[in-house]
Amino acid sequence: MKLLIYLNTLTILRLRTVLTTSIYFISLSILHLIMILQYSASRYISIWDYLLLSVGGVLVNDTVIRLLVWIGVLLPVLIYLYCLPSVNGAYDIVLLTRSGSRFRWWTAKYMAIMIIISIYGVWYGIIHFITGSFFFSLQNDWGPLVKEEFIRIFQLQLSPASIIGLAMLLFVSGLLAFCTLGQSFAIFFRHSRAASVILTILLLAVYLCYSLKGLLFRELSPFHYPSFISVIQTGAHGLSAFAYFLCFNIFLSFACYLLGLAAIRRISFTGKNG
Repeated sequence: MKLLIYLNTLTILRLRTVLTTSIYFISLSILHLIMILQYSASRYISIWDYLLLSVGGVLVNDTVIRLLVWIGVLLPVLIYLYCLPSVNGAYDIVLLTRSGSRFRWWTAKYMAIMIIISIYGVWYGIIHFITGSFFFSLQNDWGPLVKEEFIRIFQLQLSPASIIGLAMLLFVSGLLAFCTLGQSFAIFFRHSRAASVILTILLLAVYLCYSLKGLLFRELSPFHYPSFISVIQTGAHGLSAFAYFLCFNIFLSFACYLLGLAAIRRISFTGKNG
């Protein structure tokens, strides 16, 4: 099992991919830097304000630019994980043959995704912290931006580091739920590119509908699963809402694992890709 997890992880964590992702994250951190300077309207900003707006996600009825940038935050991990759901690729068939068990093969893929997502989330946060430390104060307090614009978060009466920790936890669990949902979808549709394009368009439409109008339930908008700010700002119960959506992300991810496990037991590995 360890070897299977290692081999699946290596399909993504290559030097070229790590370097490309790092450059992309640096570009995103600079873009977030520019946006928060404009958003602050010359108010004092601490590094915690910067990290909250970078890692914490988006608000309902947020600006169009921030909504589009949030899609950019989630996009790379979906692209990198696209190769993992394959059920017909030669590499997958070799791994399946050597493992001798579809359960072990599928579980190794799921564990590899957990590892990749965790690394992705932590690396994203580290690069933003490094970038922010060059421009903002490192003192352990919120700036006026959070105190005035994100009152519900400030009223939680937790230290900024604790809030960022919770935001990171939801970020990683939300990405995991989002990616395993996409993986299960790919299994059912035999990794069809056409089906993936249709799903992506549908997810974007739901994301914009919820973000701009707030007409749908948040559970129906997977792009919001990693978003901490929207949970606290729209939830009436503060940390209770956070705990609910954290559990929701974990449950959905595990349910997708079980769904995929049931699906691959009925799939023939001799057909052609869609």
